[in-house]
Amino acid sequence: MVALYSPIWLEIAREQYAALPDDMRRSFDATFSAILDDPKGGGRYDKRADQWTAVFAGGRGLLTCAVNDQYVKVIVLRIVRSVPQSMRFAMQPWTRRRIGPPAVSRRAVRRRVRCGRCRRRSGPAC
Repeated sequence: MVALYSPIWLEIAREQYAALPDDMRRSFDATFSAILDDPKGGGRYDKRADQWTAVFAGGRGLLTCAVNDQYVKVIVLRIVRSVPQSMRFAMQPWTRRRIGPPAVSRRAVRRRVRCGRCRRRSGPAC
């Protein structure tokens, strides 16, 4: 059966597709063929952004696309895969500069007060 809509790939989406592992790529292909048959049936529409999102690979991947009914096209915008659990530690807010726990304890940071003159966080005397 021929798909009703035809795809248009952005360059970044093509690169993201090429970077997918084989099992996620197979799942993406199955989801995307269903989207090409019925683009408004299997995803969620964001009216403000005017784009559709659909998950694949059991929620480990997200596809964002735009649907053009006039030209019967589906424009693939992004393909995002979730970060593995082992990599989430490195993405904590306090590890942007280095990996590991913060050098200063959170209790010590709370004790510091803001200076009345310069509004910086500093000790009692600025």
